[in-house]
Amino acid sequence: MSTIHPRVAVQKKWFFAFYWIGVIMSILCFGLALARNTELISNLQPANFPLSWAAGVIAVIAFLASEFCHPAASANDPVEDRQQPESPAWGTEFAD
Repeated sequence: MSTIHPRVAVQKKWFFAFYWIGVIMSILCFGLALARNTELISNLQPANFPLSWAAGVIAVIAFLASEFCHPAASANDPVEDRQQPESPAWGTEFAD
């Protein structure tokens, strides 16, 4: 059983928090862009900086923050992708 270092656990929490903020703000950005011609949204938006742009900028910043908070995998962590590469078929074909 492996134990997770407390710092890595905090980094994972921040990573997932920023990731989901980015996802929600991206969906909000597309929704505001599609609804910009409706009466409700047009009354709320300032003319010089649309709300969809603001949501898009917040989404980009949140995704960048999630990448910054992403914990790096240490050499002791078991990862399935770190398996030895298979030897090529032609390498053992003429071994006789």
